[in-house]
Amino acid sequence: MPAGTLHDTAFAGKYGWLFEGWACAPDATKAKLGQSPTEYCQGQEQNYLYLNYYAAASSRAIQSGRLAQKMSTCREAARLAFAGEDLAIILGEYLEKISGISDGQTTSQALLQAKQGMIRGIGIYDCCALDGQTGQCIEPGRKETWEQCMCMGYLKYPGGKQAFRADLMNTENLTARDAKQPLTGPQKVVLYQGLVRQRNGNQVKVSSGNIRFVQAGYKIVFIDSNGREIGSGSVMQTWHTYFIVKINSGQVNVGQLAVIYK
Repeated sequence: MPAGTLHDTAFAGKYGWLFEGWACAPDATKAKLGQSPTEYCQGQEQNYLYLNYYAAASSRAIQSGRLAQKMSTCREAARLAFAGEDLAIILGEYLEKISGISDGQTTSQALLQAKQGMIRGIGIYDCCALDGQTGQCIEPGRKETWEQCMCMGYLKYPGGKQAFRADLMNTENLTARDAKQPLTGPQKVVLYQGLVRQRNGNQVKVSSGNIRFVQAGYKIVFIDSNGREIGSGSVMQTWHTYFIVKINSGQVNVGQLAVIYK
């Protein structure tokens, strides 16, 4: 990956605090005032990476119609996603934006695995209610539903921005080298992967950081913890934060991996 193609910031939004890129440690007091780290981190060490992604309120909260419950469950879903298995997906999408690589998720998984146990300070800076039509934060003054939200998470990377750039270059070189090795059999390329969040009869809800690559009609394969294919399905309907899959075969449970191959 040529160094000139790597940008430090992928997105700087008009919603005050919302942006993607490198800055100093988050300031909770200034976050409550709606200030962005880009405003108060000038001249400070850039060792925190800030990332944007989507989350959704729980079905029970949405059914209740209570705004506070929808807001709290959407924020909690965002916190769990960023601190869990979805981090590789969220980081992978960021890498695709800043570097132009086609498979950011493979690179992010290798990067996170190499730094396992070393990445600290993971948290949520803030969230905004999502406009279901535009996929952006609802404009100030408009009614907020909080059925879906956009959040900005952060993590402290060991060595900061410069170490991240070096590790990314090294990981990309290793990935390219491995890609040149002879294949022992047919290889499948992953277009998307997410986790099964809910099941209702023969339908499941699958979510991750961003599903812009997913369309209705796509075929889904479900994977167990040992990497075995244990079921299949097809995408019925997509939203900004999740999609609904009809199960065609197999035993599918909450927490299992859902994969779309190219």
